[in-house]
Amino acid sequence: MASANYSHCIPFLPVRNLDETISFYKDKLGFCNEWYWGNPPTDAGISRDALNLLFVQNEEFANIINTPDHRLEICFFVSNVDGIYKQIITQDIRIVKELRNEPWHVREFSIIDCNGYILRVGESLANEPLETHSR
Repeated sequence: MASANYSHCIPFLPVRNLDETISFYKDKLGFCNEWYWGNPPTDAGISRDALNLLFVQNEEFANIINTPDHRLEICFFVSNVDGIYKQIITQDIRIVKELRNEPWHVREFSIIDCNGYILRVGESLANEPLETHSR
């Protein structure tokens, strides 16, 4: 039997408004190469470096996923998280967790996007010792 390997996964994230979402990621987070599908558009996508995001227009589902009581978290793994953080803090973006080193070997911060998703932006700290916790 031939071996099989998974490559990557890009879910279509439900959003409240495609244009506002594309503008947020482009103008505030530095993404580019946006595209739209459908007439009128029902899907859209955007990228930054090797990170690709896909969106589907579905305001009702986006409002169910992200409420003041619960939000879907999405993790972006990057290089130079400190540089990205310096860019983010110059924008009008809600920061929910300041940049810090976490015990799971990731230096990260968290923001909320225009649809209520929590975006965790982090960089691996593979050379740091893992903190141990007893239960």
